[in-house]
Order: sequence, then structure tokens, then C-alpha cells
Amino acid sequence: MTNFNIEGVATLPEKEKIKIINKIWDSIEDTPPNSYTDDEINIILKERLKAIKEKTVKTDTWDNVKKRLLTKANARLKSSKNV
Repeated sequence: MTNFNIEGVATLPEKEKIKIINKIWDSIEDTPPNSYTDDEINIILKERLKAIKEKTVKTDTWDNVKKRLLTKANARLKSSKNV
């Protein structure tokens, strides 16, 4: 781990702090979870497919999912430009 002076961050202007927080959050968000084995992933996928076939979970159309994702992406882009 790189040396990091958290006290120095505390003295930065709010906009700079938010930029740092966003960078950290983005790096966490983009990191895939490494805690699942291939067997565990296969079990999870089989359970999800079974639930879909049995209609015990709510599903949505690709168009609706795409709209939600684009809305979220546009909001993130807009908020990052305001920082």
C-alpha cells in the first residue's frame, strides 16, 4: 500500500475531496469480486435461472434495463462534471 496522508486530505477544499472520493469509489466499483469460485458462480447462475423459469423473481425487458443504466450513467457523468 502506498503511504497516504489522510490528514492532508482533510485540509483540501471540498471539491478536491469529492474528486478523491469519486476516484476511490470508481476503483472499488470496477473491481470484480474475487471471492467466488467457478463452482459457486455456477450454482448462483443455476439458482437464478431456476427462479426465472419458475417466475419467482421479477424480471424486466432489456429496453427498460438499458434506460435505467443510461439514466444512472448520465447522472454520474453530470455529477462528475460538477465536481
